[in-house]
Amino acid sequence: MSSNLAGKSLSTTQVIKNLSEEEQDELLRKFWPHIVSLASSDCYTELLLFIGNTLNQTGIRNLPIKSFQDLFTTVEVLKNNATSTHLEIIELLKLKSCFESSADIDIQNSIALTVRLWLGVNVCFSKTIREGIYPGRTTVTWEGNQILENIPIFPDTNTRLDTSAELDMLTAINLKRFCRLEFEWANCLNDHLRLSGPRGRRVLHVYQHKKILIDHEDAESPFKTGLIDEIVRSLNLLFPWGDLATKSMLEAAGKKGVMWVDARKRGSALTLDDFDDLRPRIKRLLDLFNGPPEGFRHALFDRRDTGQIVAVWAAIIGVVLTIGLGIVASVFTIKQYIVAAQAYDISVRSFDISLKAYDLSLKMACEQNATMLGRLCY
Repeated sequence: MSSNLAGKSLSTTQVIKNLSEEEQDELLRKFWPHIVSLASSDCYTELLLFIGNTLNQTGIRNLPIKSFQDLFTTVEVLKNNATSTHLEIIELLKLKSCFESSADIDIQNSIALTVRLWLGVNVCFSKTIREGIYPGRTTVTWEGNQILENIPIFPDTNTRLDTSAELDMLTAINLKRFCRLEFEWANCLNDHLRLSGPRGRRVLHVYQHKKILIDHEDAESPFKTGLIDEIVRSLNLLFPWGDLATKSMLEAAGKKGVMWVDARKRGSALTLDDFDDLRPRIKRLLDLFNGPPEGFRHALFDRRDTGQIVAVWAAIIGVVLTIGLGIVASVFTIKQYIVAAQAYDISVRSFDISLKAYDLSLKMACEQNATMLGRLCY
């Protein structure tokens, strides 16, 4: 395996693509020693691409991490010191040759990069963020006195939730069919089950590296107990194993092999009570699914309430008929105006002809008997 993250003429993504299957497998095992499948598995294809694209981001080349070995060293320090605070980890990294002369801010950003690749979590440190170090939509703050497993990956809080609500209908197919949701595959756990976009045009972000979560679960992971199981069950809930419509959806996205890993064995959650950290986000999806349509487009195709959709379409037909009848009436009015204008024009022409006929008759009469007509002929 090439020791450098990128060559003079090749990006890191290209360097990873050029690795042999065995070298790619070695790269993955440095992060996740309990991986069973080879890198050629579809479960890890997107992950390798994610690693390459992340290491290509602006600002990465300015970090102390210059090689894959430097990256693996940082992972080992984080793994072996999971109960240490991030300030303590900075001091431990300073003992490594690649960090011995580095500023704290550069070490912090190197930690953020490593956590993003290893755990799929975007972390930041107060006032130490550099644009482009770890691109992502959302981040969580790793406080100086906080250990890794206590980082609030899903910081949403809502203590007033009905945990008995059933979730069997809360599938990706139903959310797409009834709520018109679009889906975007996320590389970071911070974004999992996050809704974005305006009302009526929502986008649901779904974490796509399911197999890595299972690999973390099989190993000594810094994630708190039960968190990985929650995330995996939420994926099984969205993409139920064996459902034909779900199968077609996943095949179209190239995700069937990825999302159905462990699905039959583990099953999915049945109620909100099965979730802890993800409960607020699941509840928001449930409220969206059970709530009124968001906007006209949503209402137009919402097939859950037959009476409502009949009323919507009846209103649409009524509006169309009203507009249509108005147009027809306007057309007839215009035609009547045109006919009246033509009749007026004919009347004017007839009057003009009558005047000319009168003048001609008078002229002829004057020629025959000017004396009797007197002043009429002048």
